[in-house]
Order: sequence, then structure tokens, then C-alpha cells
Amino acid sequence: MTRSFKLSTDAMFSLAEGGEAEFVVLISYDFTPAEAATREEPGHGDSVEITAISISAPNLLPVPVPDWFEAILTADGSFEAMLLADAFERIEVEREDAAERRYADREVAF
Repeated sequence: MTRSFKLSTDAMFSLAEGGEAEFVVLISYDFTPAEAATREEPGHGDSVEITAISISAPNLLPVPVPDWFEAILTADGSFEAMLLADAFERIEVEREDAAERRYADREVAF
């Protein structure tokens, strides 16, 4: 079952005319958990697919990044690893929250 997530992270960029500027990088992505192989279908590992990347700054609306910028971000594989780690963390937090709610519901019932 594919899940959609959004990640926001700060990034510092060097400007052509000198100096630096801080931007917020907004990444939308889909996470698909691993599935074991069956007789009919081959299995696959966990995967992420970026659906959108944009940048923003204070008092500015987000602007989609060009394809070349996305290619630079995703070239070495560490970006995918970061998104996988983010997805795993979010899913774990959701599980913990659900367990806490179930526990609280049992406390109320007694």
C-alpha cells in the first residue's frame, strides 16, 4: 500500500553574486513498503518516488524546482535514503500513537 508524505527541510545555498541564502526545501513523495515474492509476482524492497520538490523562503510562496535541480539532489542515492528514513520514522510514530490510543481507550473502559 503506497503512502504519501511531505518533508520540509532547511537548506543553505551559495548565491552567484556571493553570500548565502537559506531556503526551505519541500519534498512530496510516495513510499511503497517491501513486498515478498509470490508465485505470480516478484517481490520488491522498500521504495520512494518523489512526486514534487519545491523551494520556499520567508514571505515567498513555494516554487517548483527545475528537473536539473532535482537530478542534483537525487544523484548519489543519499536523498532516497533520507526519504526512506523519514517514512520509517513517520510510520513508527503512527504505530506508537495508535498503541497509546488503544491503551487509553482500555483505561477509560475499565
